[in-house]
Amino acid sequence: MNTSSVRRPTYPYRFEAAVRRAAWGWFGRQIAAFVAWHQAARTARALSALSDQQLLDIGLLRGDIREAAVKSAAGC
Repeated sequence: MNTSSVRRPTYPYRFEAAVRRAAWGWFGRQIAAFVAWHQAARTARALSALSDQQLLDIGLLRGDIREAAVKSAAGC
């Protein structure tokens, strides 16, 4: 029997592919959120290690560190 003459239904395969893409999309978003959180935490630790004078030199106050770290991780 010639296998090229066998027609397979395309709907179930398309559905499975769509489910797979959606699952990877969700998983990818979770990974991206974790990476952004980790980057913000690293930036906040690095900025916290600076002295108050060094923070003033770059235009930050100690209370602005968290916001600056989150913006940095978000690419703003």
